[in-house]
Amino acid sequence: MVLNKYFIAFFALLLVACGGFHPRGVMIDGDAGNFGSIIGSKFYIEGNNFSSYANELRKSLVAYKATIVKDDKDADYIINLQDVAKGSQLRSIVGGASNNTYQLTFNVVYNVVRPDVKDPVIPNKTLSTQQFWQSNAGVVLSQSNEANRQYSSLQSQLINNMLNQIAALLPSKDNSTAIKSKSTKKSTKETKASGSTSGSTVEESSSEDTSSNTNSNTN
Repeated sequence: MVLNKYFIAFFALLLVACGGFHPRGVMIDGDAGNFGSIIGSKFYIEGNNFSSYANELRKSLVAYKATIVKDDKDADYIINLQDVAKGSQLRSIVGGASNNTYQLTFNVVYNVVRPDVKDPVIPNKTLSTQQFWQSNAGVVLSQSNEANRQYSSLQSQLINNMLNQIAALLPSKDNSTAIKSKSTKKSTKETKASGSTSGSTVEESSSEDTSSNTNSNTN
C-alpha cells in the first residue's frame, strides 16, 4: 500500500511537470495553439433560428478571446449556420424492447464570409458527431432527460470540432492584414487616377476656352 501511494504521487508529479491533462478548448498560459486566427477577430453569428447552437457558439468564441458583434457590417467574419439537425436511429433491441440501443447524431452545415464580399472565406462545410445510447423503456422521464443530456454533450463536441476547423481554414492575421492593405492601396490608386483624369479634362477645357477668346479678339 505504501509503495502504491508513493507511485501515485510520483506519477502525479510527472504529469504536472510534463503539462499533461489540460482540458480541451482551454488556453494554457495565453497559448491557444492554432486559434491565432480567431483570437481578437470580430465575428457575427447568423443563427437562422438555430438559437441554442448559435448561443453556445458565441460563448465558445468569447472563450477563445474573439469579439462578438451585433451588426454584421462591423464583423471581420460572418458565420452562417445553414443547418443544424439532431437525429436518433434504433440500432438494437434487448430484453423484449425494454432496453433499446440508439445511435444519436448531431450535424451542422455552415460557411464563413466577409461583409460585402461575394466569395466565402470558408465555403459550405458539413460536420457530424454521433454517440450510442441505451434507453430504458421503464423510466420515461429519466430516459428523456438523459437523451437531452447526451444531445447537449454532442452539441458541445460539434462546436469544438467546428471551431478547430474554422481556426485551421481562416487566413492568418498577417495574410488578412496584407489583403486589406492591398485592397486599400488599390482603391487609393484608382481614386488618384480618377482625379488625375478629371484634372486633365479641366485643363483641356480651359485651353480650348483661352484659344476661343484669342480668336474672338483677333476678329
